[in-house]
Amino acid sequence: MTRSELLRVAARDYIRSRRWAELREKGARTAAKYGVKSESDVDRILHEFRGK
Repeated sequence: MTRSELLRVAARDYIRSRRWAELREKGARTAAKYGVKSESDVDRILHEFRGK
């Protein structure tokens, strides 16, 4: 593997890692906004949403 390839892979992995971190943070904020604390809360919200 060349140095350029190594840097490309490292940059891609870093960006992918940051995107996942941002997605988890957004999910945590959304969960807090809707009071989601458990999987049963998710089920309840989905059933309410789909029932409308």
